[in-house]
Amino acid sequence: MEKEGHSGGSHPEVFRTGFGLPLYLSGTAFVLTLINGTLLQSALLQVTSAAMLMILVYFMQSTKYRVQDGVLGVRMGPFSRCIELKSISAIFLSGRAFRGRFYGLGSDPVGLDYEGGSVSITPKDVDGFLAAIGFCRTESGDVVATR
Repeated sequence: MEKEGHSGGSHPEVFRTGFGLPLYLSGTAFVLTLINGTLLQSALLQVTSAAMLMILVYFMQSTKYRVQDGVLGVRMGPFSRCIELKSISAIFLSGRAFRGRFYGLGSDPVGLDYEGGSVSITPKDVDGFLAAIGFCRTESGDVVATR
């Protein structure tokens, strides 16, 4: 059987979020709520812990960054944003990276400044992500300055 050719736009590059402190904190809160609900046999705490688990899994599955046709689409749960790649003016790594809205579950954010705002994301493969959006690291490694 032959493979069908793909016609139309370019194939999207999709990057998953890295996992880190935000995920571990929410997981710990879930476990503590579950333990309290079980020990106290409280229906409200049991329902709360089940809801927390569903929300946590939803955010883990939905958080991703898609690069396609000159646009970066960021999504985390019901929150999303589309950013034209040509409008990105600066990218920051390490300590100065927390900028604007946060779309990620990881501990190592990448801050993006673009025309109209700023966002922080946490791609698992930072170097692959930077290459996909046409940037590269500077020698210092904390600020990405060149396309």
